[in-house]
Amino acid sequence: MTTQRVWRGAMALAILGMVSGGTTVAWGGSQGGLSLYVEAQKGYQTMAPVTKSAEEWKTQLTPEQFRLMRQGGTESPFSGAFWNNHASGIYHCAGCGTDLFSSNAKFDAGNGWPNFWQPISGANLKINGNEILCGRCGAHLGFIYNDGPKPSGRRYTVNSGGLTFTAK
Repeated sequence: MTTQRVWRGAMALAILGMVSGGTTVAWGGSQGGLSLYVEAQKGYQTMAPVTKSAEEWKTQLTPEQFRLMRQGGTESPFSGAFWNNHASGIYHCAGCGTDLFSSNAKFDAGNGWPNFWQPISGANLKINGNEILCGRCGAHLGFIYNDGPKPSGRRYTVNSGGLTFTAK
């Protein structure tokens, strides 16, 4: 990995920390690892980024998940499995299992998609403009807007097809 790529990655994570409301972002750049928050351990753990070819993703994901997560698609409102889920638990990336959102931060925006006012950790996501990506595998998850509830004022609108859910 070149110094320029390491610097860009560290800078992107620093910006992500600012975008996610000042959440501390840890960077394990020396070995190319990512320091991601793991809810079950209540702490950060260094993990390798997940990189796969399109063919590998196609064998792991359903055709709809591939369209949503690897091709930047959007599911129809009120059609996904989690837009109306009210159970307590953790939402994970359907591509790599990274912890993304807690049900404690979920709210009903009335738009037909799961909406959260904050991620589990800013380090677990990447923000590209207003696009939300998984911080570990780069999967397209949805979009972020600045019209959410307090305390963050942000609305992370996510495709259900990009998520799995573990109930508490």
